[in-house]
Amino acid sequence: MTKLRFTLIAVAAFFAWPVGEERLKALYPLELYSYEGILLKSFRTPVGSYGSALPLDKYPADLVRAVLIAEDARFTEHHGIDFIAVLRAALDNLLQARIRSGASTIPQQLARTIYADLMPQNRYARKFAETLVAVKLSLTYSKTTLLEAYLNQVAMPKNSSGLAAAATRIFGRHITLLSDEQQVALAVVISQGHLGRANFEAKFMRLWHRVHPKRAPDIKSLLASMPSGHETTERYLASEHFIHWLRQNGLPAHGRIDTPISAGLNQSIQSIVANELRGIREAGAEHAAVVVIEKTQDHDALRSMVGSADFTADSAGELNHAVRIRSAGSTLKPFVYGIGFDRGLFSASTMFSDRDVSLGTGREGETYRPHNNDMRYWGDLTLRESLVASRNVPAIIAAEKIGLSQILTFLKRAGFSHLSTDAEHYGPGLALGSGGATLLMLARAYAALASDGEMRPLIIGKSTAGKTLQVGESQRLLSPLTSQRITDMLADRALRQRAFGRRNFLDFPFTVAAKTGTSKDYRDGWVIGYTPRFVVAVWVGNSAGEPMRHVSGAWGAGRIFHQVMRLVHSGEKYQFRIDNNLRAVRICRHSGRLAAARCPSHRELIALKEKTPGVCQLAHTAHERDADFSFPEILSPAAGERYVLHPHETAARQEIPIIIRAAAHSTYTYALGHEPGKSVAGGVREFRRLKRGDYTLRLMDQGQVTDEIEFSVR
Repeated sequence: MTKLRFTLIAVAAFFAWPVGEERLKALYPLELYSYEGILLKSFRTPVGSYGSALPLDKYPADLVRAVLIAEDARFTEHHGIDFIAVLRAALDNLLQARIRSGASTIPQQLARTIYADLMPQNRYARKFAETLVAVKLSLTYSKTTLLEAYLNQVAMPKNSSGLAAAATRIFGRHITLLSDEQQVALAVVISQGHLGRANFEAKFMRLWHRVHPKRAPDIKSLLASMPSGHETTERYLASEHFIHWLRQNGLPAHGRIDTPISAGLNQSIQSIVANELRGIREAGAEHAAVVVIEKTQDHDALRSMVGSADFTADSAGELNHAVRIRSAGSTLKPFVYGIGFDRGLFSASTMFSDRDVSLGTGREGETYRPHNNDMRYWGDLTLRESLVASRNVPAIIAAEKIGLSQILTFLKRAGFSHLSTDAEHYGPGLALGSGGATLLMLARAYAALASDGEMRPLIIGKSTAGKTLQVGESQRLLSPLTSQRITDMLADRALRQRAFGRRNFLDFPFTVAAKTGTSKDYRDGWVIGYTPRFVVAVWVGNSAGEPMRHVSGAWGAGRIFHQVMRLVHSGEKYQFRIDNNLRAVRICRHSGRLAAARCPSHRELIALKEKTPGVCQLAHTAHERDADFSFPEILSPAAGERYVLHPHETAARQEIPIIIRAAAHSTYTYALGHEPGKSVAGGVREFRRLKRGDYTLRLMDQGQVTDEIEFSVR
């Protein structure tokens, strides 16, 4: 009695024990899909086979019918055991005096597959266990769930798990593209277990006539498509670096991950990288990496990650330079000045001395003597010009005033987790990137500037289970006003031209905020830039960290950056938002005070609550004033400005001001809309009566657009 009670308890416990979703899909593959829905990678299943899971409604109906006829004709009627099939098989085997046929149902075959690691070795014990589990599965899950799990995991030839993977590896086609003959053939090889021709045709014809009774098959074409098959890996080499990196971030054992990565964009960027490196490879630039982040309403999405010039080129090609720590050069300067703004240490009138100086490092008897890349000193500079022209000495002085520990704390908050020692270890060079960074870290930090100072989670994938894969959490780095001021500086085309020349790779016919960086001895070249929608980050160098031959960030990485930025925008133009609490003024470049008519000056944003500097009292030479106008600048209208016409006001009092500052010898022209170009020599100051509509004002240098702003009249 005790033994019977124990048995009953054991049976009851077995049927009460839940069959988890993980076990039901034990041999499902892990699949990564691109933003376009392209399969980037199908990883092998836990038993080393190739798999490809599909929802049941994606399988061809005739294929499903053929499988049911061949494997379990009464699948919809039984609860795991087909007693009619058992009796038929027993009688058949008795008459043949040997085991000639079986009666395993689809639930029994599924149980054998998903519980292979727990099944007993003894043949009869294993059969009994399969039967119990099959009944348990049938009582737990619906018929459609069991059938889907079976079709996706049944053992097939060519080391395939499931029919979808077998279709690709045997016939070289997606399962939805199989011919009727190939669909029936797949159902046949489930029971046959191999692709051999012995008895195949006879089995095929029997099943064919049950599935398609009124039609003859094209058996010749079928056999011709079967001999060796095709082995596809469904991978796109341009996305391999991303795939490997994503796997290192921890992925589920199986399921589908929809990533924001664009396979098409990755391939296009890979081509750009390969083409541009040909021109600078002789200078020691062997590899480049690119990261593109798209800014959505509530998060950032990783759209592209290209880690080298060619994943297959050599051993270094497999290195993902987008996530390798390298000396960051001048790319951290915007954040140094941003910290100073937020802490109230700097203002629009702050001036820096770009001169030969020696600074203490905090260590006894040790000094640090910073140099600029051009080995020259420019004298007194405004904060804006110090940043845009990327002068090293002012950045070091700014860092000293802020405090290196404050900068280090900021960088750790921004995701630079590798900075594990104290500020004294890195010294003043921390402001010049001596602590290092990865391209992805920098892209995320600049994405925060484009989001009014808030670093948002970077989405890298979403699983079918509803889990979001992301890098980092929401983190405010800088205040909105400071971020907008820094962005306005980085988007200053006129000052950029003073630093990099009239023609440079950071010039676009739309507004782009950008910063270059070049590490010591030209070992690394960087450009990170952004618009309100995209962040593009580029690194150029070599895997060994050897010096390049004068390949600066502006020239080496800039050429790739320019093409990628144009590629992702494809004609779209965006304007950065400027808060109502900021206003534009003209600042004298030599004094930092409000510019008088005679002052060489640049535009500056200041906060309404900020104390307005007094008017400059310096006397400036004609040479200084003329140098200030070397590159024309549109002063009015402002980008994105909207004029509203008053119905009761005269047209003469509602004229739109077109104001451009330019030197007398300037060769530039300007055009409003589709009007012919006019010279800007000596500057432009005119007032136009414009109808309601959208307008574009362009500055051109020998026909090429160098500046463009859009405004509207309503």
